[in-house]
Parts: sequence; C-alpha cells; structure tokens
Amino acid sequence: GALRIMPGWEIRAFGFEIPNPFFPGVLLAGVTFTLLYAWPFLEARVTGDHAIHHLDDRPRQRPVRTALGVATFTFYALCFLGGASDVVSTTFGLSVNAVLWTLRFAVFVIPPIVAFATYRLCKELSARDGLLTTSRVHWKEIPGRLLHGAPESSDIGDTDDTASAEGAS
Repeated sequence: GALRIMPGWEIRAFGFEIPNPFFPGVLLAGVTFTLLYAWPFLEARVTGDHAIHHLDDRPRQRPVRTALGVATFTFYALCFLGGASDVVSTTFGLSVNAVLWTLRFAVFVIPPIVAFATYRLCKELSARDGLLTTSRVHWKEIPGRLLHGAPESSDIGDTDDTASAEGAS
C-alpha cells in the first residue's frame, strides 16, 4: 500500500539514483522495525523507569504510549487501504488518482488527529478513575486485595450501601 501512496519521486544524490520503491519498501520498513526494537529502551530513557515490569499497563495509565500506538496503527491501516486503492475506486465509483491523493493527504493528517483524540480520551478516563498516570499500580501493594486483584473476604461486605443501610435502621 505504501508503494502506491508514495509519489513517483526518484532522487539523484552523490552520483547515485535512489529509485522510488526504496522509500516505502526499504526505508519505511527499516524505520518501523528499528523503532519497534528500540521502543522499550527509548521509553525507559525518556520516562526514567528502568525497573523490570512483568505486568501490563492499562491504556489509560500510559496515554502517550497509547496515543502513539493508535497513531501508528492508523498510519499502517491507511497504507493497507492504499494497497486496495483500485478496489476502493471501483467500489465507490471514484478515480484511482482521487483515492491515492486522498490517502497521500490522509496518511499525514489523520494519525496526529487520532493520536490527540486518543490521548485526551485516556487522560479523561484516567481522571475519572482517579488514577495518576505517572504512577504504577501493583496489586500486591494495595491493602485489602489479593495478589490477582480480587478483594479479600473481609472487604466484601464493606460497601457504602451496607453502611448507609445500618445508619438508617
């Protein structure tokens, strides 16, 4: 898909001609997999969190990570759609060039918009739950909870409903 979306540019530099398929076929794939491999190290360096973590974080606890992931997924979904630009144009009765130019524009515009919306949604959900997005929650550190997160048997009856029912009688 990225091969179809890429404009027909061929660059001459240092006496060599760089063909058009190099950018979406080699450079994009190389940058993608390099960032995938380097992500844990980059995130540890940026956040300063070098501890070993074997538990998953909720998306709302890491809004930047979630927003970047959704933006990347959106970028590659649009590239995937670009691979089917001829089918899309036939199905909707559009010209192939109109679909390609729309996707060329959308690949740069839609992922940042989706990332911003995802970031705001995660921050709102985090604030609604009262979670601090900068701190990690470990179940073993919460008193009154078992290791897997279920309440202990003594905590089951301690709800606001039972306390208000006792005060009313």
